[in-house]
Amino acid sequence: MVKFGWDKLKRFLAQANTWSGQQTFSSINVTGGTIAGATITENFTTSTDPATNAAVTTAIVNSYNGVVVTLTAAGNTQTLQSPTTTATIRKFMVINNDTSNNSLSVVANSVTFTLTAGEGQCFLWDGTAWGPTDLGITSIPVPVTQGGTGSSTAAGAFTNIKQAATTSTSGVTIYSGTTKALAGTDTASAMTPADTKAAIDARLPTENLIGVPGQMGFGVGICPPANLPPGMVGMPGYDQLGSDNYGNYIYKEGSVMIWVPRFYYRIAHADNPTYATYGVNSIDIKGIDTYPTTALANAAGYALHRAFIDGGVEKLGFFRDKYKCSKVANGTGFTAGSIKNGLPLSSAAAHNPFSGLTGGANYYYSAIDLAHRRDGVDGAVNTSSIFFCSSQFMRSAIAMLSMAHGQAATSTANCAWYLANKNYPKGCNNNALSDTDDTTVKWENDGYSNCGKTGSAGYGGGAGNVFAKSTHNGQNCGSADDNGLMYEISIGATCIATTKAIEAISRANPCEITITGHGLVSGDVMQIGTAITQADWVGLNGKVWPITKTGDNTFTVAFDSSGFGTAYDDVTDPGTCVLGTFYVAKEATSMKDFTNGVAAATDHWGATGVAAMMDRFVPPFGAGDTFAQRFGSGGNQVLSEATSGAGYLLSGLGLPKDADGMDATGTNLFGKDYCYVYVINDMCLLVASGWSDTATAGVWLAAFSATRGYSGDYAGFRAACYHV
Repeated sequence: MVKFGWDKLKRFLAQANTWSGQQTFSSINVTGGTIAGATITENFTTSTDPATNAAVTTAIVNSYNGVVVTLTAAGNTQTLQSPTTTATIRKFMVINNDTSNNSLSVVANSVTFTLTAGEGQCFLWDGTAWGPTDLGITSIPVPVTQGGTGSSTAAGAFTNIKQAATTSTSGVTIYSGTTKALAGTDTASAMTPADTKAAIDARLPTENLIGVPGQMGFGVGICPPANLPPGMVGMPGYDQLGSDNYGNYIYKEGSVMIWVPRFYYRIAHADNPTYATYGVNSIDIKGIDTYPTTALANAAGYALHRAFIDGGVEKLGFFRDKYKCSKVANGTGFTAGSIKNGLPLSSAAAHNPFSGLTGGANYYYSAIDLAHRRDGVDGAVNTSSIFFCSSQFMRSAIAMLSMAHGQAATSTANCAWYLANKNYPKGCNNNALSDTDDTTVKWENDGYSNCGKTGSAGYGGGAGNVFAKSTHNGQNCGSADDNGLMYEISIGATCIATTKAIEAISRANPCEITITGHGLVSGDVMQIGTAITQADWVGLNGKVWPITKTGDNTFTVAFDSSGFGTAYDDVTDPGTCVLGTFYVAKEATSMKDFTNGVAAATDHWGATGVAAMMDRFVPPFGAGDTFAQRFGSGGNQVLSEATSGAGYLLSGLGLPKDADGMDATGTNLFGKDYCYVYVINDMCLLVASGWSDTATAGVWLAAFSATRGYSGDYAGFRAACYHV
């Protein structure tokens, strides 16, 4: 054994020495130099469930390099105490044992560090205060400038650290959502695959879809190519959603037509998207993409529109003239064509007359014949023509699409005519080449009175003066001028009426009228022909009266004469009754087969043709209604929700479900459009109204007041056809 004196030992230790073998030292203070190949064991203590600050007292931080704390219950906060010798730089670690049941809060320099079980934190004493080993952090949450996020929440942290993406810089951008993706105008947002699919699907539509109310392209669509009639081709952009020509086709002689795909409607249903606002008058529209069959649609409360039944067959859709008919050259002849900025035909010699066309005559009935000439040789009648004068069923479909679109729209984005409380297509109807509800839109004069040219809405330009305000869907691709400009002859319904002398009227409630062999059944309608002049009894004049048959020679009407002091005198006051029965085309009837006479089995008028081609129906006329009624009556339901039967038929004709659906005032929802109730033989239904009829005009207007032999400078027509 070698022994050293104290002085020698100090000199020995002061020298640079190399140690080999196993050596054990404690409390060695090394200043400078290195220690290699040595294992240094930290000097830790332990503490279980310590009281506040008990695990980090001055004594402990003086004597140990750290402490392992075990918690069996909620722990007490441990605030690191200052060491006795403050000038000495030191480190101290606090560890929360992985067997602990709770988190441990450690405070250093007023900053709290929460250690979950198994976590530890090393602190450095810098001569004045304790701080964590990640030097430079001055606060919690850690500022962005010190490598943190500056926020205590994930959302806030993300907001603080994100960098905006640009075309040249990577970063973060906002989510577009389907609405922005479809709009296609936002240059900064990102899309999900689902948004991308929605945008692509919206711009690459499938064939024969009616669309979604309120959205782009609703109300027209793409005819399946295999079903295009010969000579009919799509216009440029016909298959591109958003194009002015979407769903628009042109026939070989120049007529522009829209294709209306088959659709189903549901009225007054609590599940309709617009029910909360429009209640019993809400209309929802679905296409074949939702309901491939009528049976499936009916099961959900939707009805196939009657316009899609023809010749006893359910149709894929129909073609209808985009514009009211004008005179166009067709070979060596002239026919009625659907062209923009045309001079609208009328049945009067003074105004673009029917007679100016090959084979035309200036009477309403000529419209049927003229439609058959479109695909004839040089304007001759084609007895196998696919074309016909547009039907009332098609007119109803256009009106229903307009209403559903207006109810779903929230702005003018896809519905140019959108206007609070006046939410329907606008028309040339104020006798000043504009619309009575929106004078910003203008038409070009056709040279006669204040009638406009076909499809000329937007003439002259200016704010709000756009063509789309005149279409059924508020878009350039829609049907133009269904409100005003000119009345249109609309086939598919008529009335056979006779005028007979009144033999007696009882003083009763209801009063009973005697006419020998009247020939009526309950639900038929009468009106006074030769006016009654006797006091009290004049109340029967100027009104329509649905009848109840009480015998072959008698019927009653809902007129109370029980209190009259004087009996009706048929000798001194020989009044007459016009007795009418109304008829509508059978589902088995093909519209193209109607001819314009009164005697043949195919004629639209006369007992023979009506018996072969039509069925009796009961019009929704109210007892004692004056002739001029308007669509809508307070909050009453107007159209029937029925998927079959009488109510279904009336909706298909665009007529109210009953007399409660119209009155002398009408409602804004239906444009206060007129329904002229009348009883007249060989009735020829007119729709749309003329250039001077103001608020009475509209997409719902129906006038029962004309006969086939009338002529007028205000009445023309459109043609239509079905697919092959």
